[in-house]
Amino acid sequence: FSTAGQRLIYDEGLRGAVDAWLKSLDEEAFVAHLPLLRRVFSHLDSMERRRLIEAVLGRARRLPAGLTPTPDGGEAWRRHLDRLAPLLRGENDHG
Repeated sequence: FSTAGQRLIYDEGLRGAVDAWLKSLDEEAFVAHLPLLRRVFSHLDSMERRRLIEAVLGRARRLPAGLTPTPDGGEAWRRHLDRLAPLLRGENDHG
């Protein structure tokens, strides 16, 4: 998870997928996943946290020099979330 927080700063599709996942959790599941969220955000320094908050609030629209958004990035992250969500909830496909 060391770079997951930084990725959230610039990847709108990933932020949307994480937001949708968080909104889908009931209170008990949300509380159960707080340690995971803390690990992700613990790697951000204060400036990175500020940029993430600004991105979440819709204030940051510029990518760093040299980075370009992927045209289908949002859809790709939704597919990844569909595959990862069961793992994050502690479920597996092996019965």
